[in-house]
Amino acid sequence: MFKKHKPEKTEAPTYLRPYADAARTHGTGFGTMLWRSPDGQKKRFEVIAQMIDQDRCICADLGCGRADLLSYLADTSRIPVGYIGIDGIPDMSNAGKAVIKDRAIENAQCILADFVADSTLFTRLTTDHKVNTFIFSGSLNTLDEPQAKALLDRAFQALPIGGLLIFNFLSNRLPGGDTGDTGPAHRFDPLALLDWALERTPLVRFRHDYLDGHDATISMKKP
Repeated sequence: MFKKHKPEKTEAPTYLRPYADAARTHGTGFGTMLWRSPDGQKKRFEVIAQMIDQDRCICADLGCGRADLLSYLADTSRIPVGYIGIDGIPDMSNAGKAVIKDRAIENAQCILADFVADSTLFTRLTTDHKVNTFIFSGSLNTLDEPQAKALLDRAFQALPIGGLLIFNFLSNRLPGGDTGDTGPAHRFDPLALLDWALERTPLVRFRHDYLDGHDATISMKKP
């Protein structure tokens, strides 16, 4: 008889480590999402919801956590045509699956995947699942700005014509220039991200008014 060995646990990548550490502390509670408050999360979701084309949206929620965005869209009668949640933390992915099952939301699923490391994921989502909207809500925060731009570029290139890329991020353009303590999260220059977006498409929307300048959201439509 062969002796059974426990499989070695691999350490999470640097960008996932804050979430993995938080999951060990908070389980699947709100604290694992690394949001400051549920109210701030809802304000970000409201801005995203205003940018979604609800009648045709098949979205991938990159870094979905517990599928809180989907829950918000369901609570506000804005459920998209299709929803795929992607998360690299198993507990979070399973929590998202549980939300979908408990709320009996149709045409929705959660997948365990690392959207940073998996270079073909965006293309598979658009070709195999007909995704036409990529959403990053808070999931760029543990990347630095060059990493975030490279990731967003890959996502935008994978979109079909008319597809949407929607992402939010912590802004460094705060009144008085005080960026405060953001823990493992990075602040980005909103003008640099806006310029990056406009270099790829003129069909850009930008919001910076909903959390007193602490946060920004950009929507890009592929021409």
